[in-house]
Amino acid sequence: MRRSIRAGAATAMLLAALTAPTTAQAPGPAVTVATVEWIEQFDPGVLASGPGLNYKGSMFDSVVGAGPGGALSKTTGVVEDWTLASDATHVTLRLRKGVKWHDGTEATADDLAFTLTRFAADDSTASARPTARKIANLEVADRYTVKVTLKEPDSVFVYGLSTLEGDMLFIKKDAYRKTAKGWELSDPEKPIGSGPYRFARRKLGEFVEYDAFADYWDAGRRAAYKTLRIVRIVDASTRLSALRTGEVGVAPLNPEQIEAAQRAGLKIMGPKIAAVPLLMFFGSWDPAFLTNKADFRKALLTGYDKKAIIGKIYPPAVASIATGTPPFNPVSLGWDPTLPAYAYNATEAKRLLKAAGYDGRPIKIWSYPFGTAPELPLILEAIAGYWQGLGLNVELTPIDFATFRPRLFAQPQPWEKQYAAHVGFLVPLPRPSALNNFGTFMVSQKAGGVAAGFWNLDKIDRLRSELGRVGDLKELDRKLRDVNRELYNDYWADAIVYRHLVFGVSPKICSWVTYDGVDVPTTYSTLRPCP
Repeated sequence: MRRSIRAGAATAMLLAALTAPTTAQAPGPAVTVATVEWIEQFDPGVLASGPGLNYKGSMFDSVVGAGPGGALSKTTGVVEDWTLASDATHVTLRLRKGVKWHDGTEATADDLAFTLTRFAADDSTASARPTARKIANLEVADRYTVKVTLKEPDSVFVYGLSTLEGDMLFIKKDAYRKTAKGWELSDPEKPIGSGPYRFARRKLGEFVEYDAFADYWDAGRRAAYKTLRIVRIVDASTRLSALRTGEVGVAPLNPEQIEAAQRAGLKIMGPKIAAVPLLMFFGSWDPAFLTNKADFRKALLTGYDKKAIIGKIYPPAVASIATGTPPFNPVSLGWDPTLPAYAYNATEAKRLLKAAGYDGRPIKIWSYPFGTAPELPLILEAIAGYWQGLGLNVELTPIDFATFRPRLFAQPQPWEKQYAAHVGFLVPLPRPSALNNFGTFMVSQKAGGVAAGFWNLDKIDRLRSELGRVGDLKELDRKLRDVNRELYNDYWADAIVYRHLVFGVSPKICSWVTYDGVDVPTTYSTLRPCP
């Protein structure tokens, strides 16, 4: 196995992030949250999901809110009501009154319309871009109302505006200026949001701090801690050590750390089924790669023992084995519980490799930890070992996700042709509508997609368009079940587990409101200290 090696961050930098003093400008209690990854910038239109949300999610509001049980909420987002016309092409969004920006001005429908415009721009790299690009026309009807006309019918459009399904955060129009390809912040060091925390200060490479916003519109989610500090700690053992010493109040745990965290008196918190690590074949639509062939894809997906890998890495409290085919899961439309996980069969996999004409070219595996699944490199190490046992030439390349991610948004995507395949993980939200995961992970960039991960782009573009026209959710569920069974036999990708997000939490923190199926960076204001 060949391996590319990259140097890690210096220990001194981590310690500096943990111990740098909070300034006197923000007196009162503070809480420090550690994250595995981040992108140190404040424009939600750029790298909002994953590492972007980790850094800036606390200072922004969701457009449409999320509630318990994977439901849309009219109480936790800035949009208080919406209506979808019977033709599924006209949507009316009603902004709640009294939402204030951190500069004290009131948010209006102009800001809401701009939010949709900015996320649709050519320079947007947010996972919500496919949703925003469905829009044909925006009309600001009055101070609090925006009327949306879609390019084609889409019965689940509103889902894409919520944190259940994406990373669309509410942004202020006057904070941006136009560029040739889109928009940029007028002052990148003075970001303005409407969330429960507002930007206070940062030191690049070490920390970012936010102060509680006293005029936040939702009294139930106003911050109990006056200061929120976010630091990046990649090493799992360092995160656990920081939790034990009290230097950090909240931090993600790797699966194998749960027992040690509990013995140390830490609380275990976090949402259920909040991530679905997805093993994908990048560029498989290109005949230059063997992953364009069904036999080769099937050989790869049946060439490792998923049950054994999951059993070794994950305690039951952290995850359960994923079955069926992505993007369907137990909380989504179209879920079929009768479809099993792909079965491990090394003998059949070897036969399929020969039938596919495997020529000895290496398989490039891109390996990076992800905030909602920091253990992904361990899974890829195990899969690489199984594939080597089949006679495959494997090249495992560690890389930061922030460095890898621009490949997904490049047009065309730069997948080097000397490899038989490019393989790696992306980590979707479970997304109840299912269709918005089609947009982000499967359809072509021409159709507004991002990863373009399906092997037959014409087929998946057509299916996504047809399904979006189905206005009745019960009928959509039935049709999606049929598509689920069809895609199962395409072996286009493999969902590994249904991953719960597991955080070690200080015993000094008594409660934290998280919603199943939703990532956590927009919920830190609900952390409550013990009396």
